[in-house]
Amino acid sequence: MDDVPIVVKTVLSTAIIDRVGLLRLLISNNGEALTTGKVMSSLRVARKTALRSMTELHVIGLVDMVDDTTGDRYKKHITLKKEFEWLLDKDFKKLREGFEPVDNREFMVTKEKDSTPNPSPNSRSNLPFSIGQISIFWRVFNQLEDTERTEEKLHDGLMSTGKFSQSDAAMIIDTMKSDEFGIEQPDGSDVIRRKVNP
Repeated sequence: MDDVPIVVKTVLSTAIIDRVGLLRLLISNNGEALTTGKVMSSLRVARKTALRSMTELHVIGLVDMVDDTTGDRYKKHITLKKEFEWLLDKDFKKLREGFEPVDNREFMVTKEKDSTPNPSPNSRSNLPFSIGQISIFWRVFNQLEDTERTEEKLHDGLMSTGKFSQSDAAMIIDTMKSDEFGIEQPDGSDVIRRKVNP
């Protein structure tokens, strides 16, 4: 048991910082339901980042995710899965020893900018996906009929190519649902489609 705190700190310090922040928020909320709005305000992140992090924790099996359509805007909320409630115990808190990982993304972005000669203003090189993965996304997207192009079917199609992990498939779908790529998911709908121009 004397060695376990080192393992805990290693895992927390090497995991994606947004996921760790969301996990900490879940723990502080006693594992109970966190809405998209709560994640946005508590972690001071944009809606897109909040939804992506929530989806990632759902995809890796750490939380249950439920669609909330009770309000004016489509929302999601997550709760810690029962099999991980040991994260809420005093024993785990003791093993953490108050450790909080450092968010060094600002430093990393600065270093990347400094080492990149004259980037194009329209460059998409900051995307966490290769051109090949984006090409595969479009192929799978186009193979699905509009009526069956749900997030789940698109995710399964990407996974079946063997070029995406579960998390990567969820992230590329979330990334591509933007004005830049001309894809939208209307509020309250599970269907993903090309953006309809007025």
